[in-house]
Amino acid sequence: MDDVLKGIIGLSVLVVLAGIVGAAITGSERAFDLKPFLSILPNRPAPTGGPQPNGPPSVGAAPPGTAPTPPQDLLATCPPNSVDPQVEAVPLARAEQVRQRLAAGQPFTDLIEVQTLLGIPNCNYLSDRTRHYHYLVETGKAITAQQVGDRPEVTITLIHF
Repeated sequence: MDDVLKGIIGLSVLVVLAGIVGAAITGSERAFDLKPFLSILPNRPAPTGGPQPNGPPSVGAAPPGTAPTPPQDLLATCPPNSVDPQVEAVPLARAEQVRQRLAAGQPFTDLIEVQTLLGIPNCNYLSDRTRHYHYLVETGKAITAQQVGDRPEVTITLIHF
């Protein structure tokens, strides 16, 4: 019985270490992420999001004479394994709080503030020292938030508001 318990404890420690290393590998904001290791398992559905073959669609305001980018296409700009398919769209009331805060001249100073208000982003990734959060909002809207390094300024883009 001792050997069984030791084996279970050892396996548990390995899983925890793999999750911590996985979070570091993906650059995730989470402390524990097994996605890099689970992606090598067979019969796993392909990750959602990821770059499109013809390149990512534009985000934000569309050029004159073109249709605006649908918010769902925003997730197509996310790298593989950066989209969390279990995260649901942000309720419109919470998203409106972001719009009202920006309209009142109260910028966000850290992505943690954005996450506190909106919850876990649908897409979260790091590129060139810039952390990107993408949120889908009910009724076909979207919000992007970006922070470069540890600078106390967050760039928010409201899409279809």
